[in-house]
Amino acid sequence: MKKSSMIFYSLLAVFVLAFTAWGISETVGSESYNYEGHIVDIREENGNTVITTLNGDKRWNFTIKWYTKKKMETSNNKLEIGDFVLLTTTHFSDTNIKKMRVSDGYIHEGKLVYFNEADGAFLLYENPETQTKHLFHLVSFENRAINGHFGEKIRIYRSFGLPYIVPPISEDLSLLINCTEKIANANTPAFDEKELTLIESLHYTLKEHIEE
Repeated sequence: MKKSSMIFYSLLAVFVLAFTAWGISETVGSESYNYEGHIVDIREENGNTVITTLNGDKRWNFTIKWYTKKKMETSNNKLEIGDFVLLTTTHFSDTNIKKMRVSDGYIHEGKLVYFNEADGAFLLYENPETQTKHLFHLVSFENRAINGHFGEKIRIYRSFGLPYIVPPISEDLSLLINCTEKIANANTPAFDEKELTLIESLHYTLKEHIEE
């Protein structure tokens, strides 16, 4: 065999070994991830999927390339608003994803309220299937702040595996949440008859002025 051929095949073998090692590290690797959060926005840009995640009050944008979608750790590779994601980015970018795990997340929307007779924040929530009103005492994961003011409409996110109540089966239940975001201002908070009836039935009175 000529010397040039030997060099070529040696380099080819080194390349194959390096590529195999990279593939193994990508598919096996560590179970730890650098980021976690809930998906609050999904959009397509230049043939790639860009997601915005929320963790506490901080947001990040991540670009999902086709090869990330292919190996993404989820049953159907379909992303939805509210999904809980764990991910690690590449060494050379803060946006491109190296590996990613997705699990179902849960969203509830309602009005943020406070009461004179109880500590903490509550969510006035309407079940979209039954149109019945419910009241949840919000317990923030890791004691994070609740984003929003009295009467404002907010969205709360929680992930599978944390204590939760679904569907609501009684009133004044605690709900452990990951994070919240404000989705509508309330310069003049308005409550409908069902909400006021629920509050009165639980012997609560609205506490409109909250000290920051």
